[in-house]
This record gives sequence, C-alpha cells and structure tokens, in this order.
Amino acid sequence: MLKPIIKYISILTVMFFVILFAASKSVAKNKDARIEWFRDAGFGLFIHWGPVSQIGKEISWPLVGASKEFRDKYFSLYKTFNPTKFNPEEWARLAKQAGMRYILFTTQHFNGFNMFDTALSNYNIMNTPYGKDVSAQVAKAFRDEGIAIGWYYGVENWHYYYETGAPEINGRYNSTQDLKKFKKPYGTQNLTLLEYELGQMKELLTKYGDIDVMWYDHSAKSAEPLKKRVWELNPDIVVIRSEIPTPEQRIPKAPIKGAWETCMTMGRQWSYKPNDNYKSAEELIDNLVKIRAGGGNYLLNIGPKPNGELPAPQVEILKKIGSWNAVNGEAIYRVRGWVITNEDNIWFTKKRDANILYAIALEWPGKQLTIKSLRNTKVLSVKMLGLNKEMKWQQSNEGLIIETSDERPSKYAYTFKIVYEHLH
Repeated sequence: MLKPIIKYISILTVMFFVILFAASKSVAKNKDARIEWFRDAGFGLFIHWGPVSQIGKEISWPLVGASKEFRDKYFSLYKTFNPTKFNPEEWARLAKQAGMRYILFTTQHFNGFNMFDTALSNYNIMNTPYGKDVSAQVAKAFRDEGIAIGWYYGVENWHYYYETGAPEINGRYNSTQDLKKFKKPYGTQNLTLLEYELGQMKELLTKYGDIDVMWYDHSAKSAEPLKKRVWELNPDIVVIRSEIPTPEQRIPKAPIKGAWETCMTMGRQWSYKPNDNYKSAEELIDNLVKIRAGGGNYLLNIGPKPNGELPAPQVEILKKIGSWNAVNGEAIYRVRGWVITNEDNIWFTKKRDANILYAIALEWPGKQLTIKSLRNTKVLSVKMLGLNKEMKWQQSNEGLIIETSDERPSKYAYTFKIVYEHLH
C-alpha cells in the first residue's frame, strides 16, 4: 500500500517542478502588451556619448587590435572628460519636438566606462572632472517631457580585459560569449565579470525610476543572465536587441514578422565626429516612413560633443523631422504595416485598431495620385494630413484616384489619410 502512495507523491512532485520551471521560463520574455506599446511608439532616440568624444573617434571599436600605447591613452580619457555645457533638458525638448517617444542612452559601451554612478567600479562618470551622474539627469529630463527611458548596455567589457589581463582572441578584444568564463576579480568589490554586470543591472533598474527598455549589445548568449535579472526586477521591461531583430544602418528589403527596430546614425559615426558627413533630413524622414511601413521601429542616433552640446547639424535635423512629424505624425504612431509596404514611391501604414490607411508619397505626386491596391476597397473618405479637408477622389478599375491641390502642408513626404469600410 505504501509503495503506490510514494510513487504517486513522487509523480506529483515531478509535475510540480515541471510546472514551476515552465512558469519561470514563460515569465522570462517580453510581454505581448509591452511589445505592442513599443511598436506603437515607433520612433526613438539613440545617444552614444562618453570620454571618447574628446578625440572624435568611434566609441569602443578603435580598441580592437590597437597598440598598448593607444589603449593606455583611451582608457585614461575619462580623466579629462568635463562636459560643462551638458543640458539634458534641451536634448529632451528637441527629442520631443522631433516626435521621439523613447530614448536609449549608452550607460556602458564595450569600453566598459560607466556613464552612471555605480558602486561597483571607479571607472565611471563620478570620477571625471565633471563628477555628476549624467544618466540620472538624462532620465529625469526625458521623463519630464513624457519620453520613455531606456538603457543601452554593452555586455562585452574590454576594460575588464585591460585591467585583469584576461586572454584575448588572436591578440584582439572580441566577443565575450559566456560571462561565466571570466573569473578574475574586477571593480571595487572584486567581482567576477558576471557578478559585476548582474550588480549593475540592479543599479540601473532601481536607482533611476521606471525604466521601459533595455538594449543589450553584442552577444545574445552572453546577455541571457542579464535579461533574466532585469525581468526579475521589472517584468514589464521591453528587451530589444537580443530579443527582437535589430538591423543596423539598414532597412530590410522585406518586412520582418512582428516587432523589429532599425538603428541608424545621422552621419557616418555613432559617437561624435567633427565635420561628420550627415544625411539630409529628407532622407531620414524617408527612412522613418519606409521602416514604419514595414512594421518596424526607427532608432535614430545622436552623438554629443565632448562639452555636452549637440552638433549644430544634428539639432537642425531634429527640428526638421519635428516640423514634418507635427503634420504627418498621425501616420507614424500606433500604426502597423499594411498588406503591402508600397506602390513604387507611395508607402503605406495602417492604424493598428481602425480601418484607416495612410498613403505617404515620398515625392509630390503632381495633380493626381493613383493607388492601384484600392481598386476594390470601399473607400469612405480621403484627406491630406495638414490640410484637414476632404479631397476630391473617385474609384475605378485603375484604383483609387485622388486629385491633389496646389497646397503642400510639408516640405517632404506627403500623407493621404484614407478611411475605408473593408478590404476585398
């Protein structure tokens, strides 16, 4: 009699732990509702900044294969970093004006320098001549403007290599595929690299108010324990890179199913580069339209100067994007891709929860715009964003034919709002 009872108890115990394990696994991912919030936001600001801005080189990457002399110089740059003209309130106002709904600030890039007040390392912003927590100031300024806060965190830490003499790969700093392998003590608390970065996740998630987004660079495998930790601290956080596709400096040729995000520089470099070659505001707006038509988010980067100011061309670009978004933003937020992304130079977004289609012509269509895909769809009304009046239109075997006026409500990319009954 006793054996069947013991067997039954054993089975129940196994089932309990299987269910518990499954439950714990199910929690460790982005929540569907939060992904939808992220996709609704659509447009974000990336900020790459740090002591390297003093020499105008790219952030972290010059360390790969560099000489000892260069590395010594690079890892000492923090000693002269003093951004006395840093004005996060101005950055936040510009981002809001541009229509950005969330930011990602580089709290630590691969160079290992912490742009926040950490108790786990002396290699941080508090030990510069500036001596103030810029991440705290960024979080407050952008939150005050209603912009969601996100942290970029470089999982690879090349300062750890530099300080501990950890073995490199072929004489180069390279990807740390498994943080557990790096056992040499590091930082003020003599922690392993994994312990150190887990500790910093707690600092970043508990010292700066509500954090909405985390962005882990570079190896998805090495980010796994960090993602688990942040979801334990805040299950509502959206983890972007390492969880969803994040094409860099390019727009996918075909739409990606579900959430994705393209990150892109305004010029040629992520970090500040004097006399950088910037893209035009028109090109960046076209990118925004194409990315949103493909169902993705656009994360556009700025690189502040070493004194904390934004380069004048970046300010001008943000203002021009803002002027366009003031007229056309309805076609950018809370939208998804349509059944097709585009007809030639006309790109489409659809309101997530309504039968509203936005046809965005990247060039002025002339006196008439024809949308072939709407030949069999019952259209109810057509307006042009910025004019707020019904356009003259008709449907035929050729499609929906819209007569335009001479009025152009924006300088680039013209949006036609089409309300329809149903699709055929």
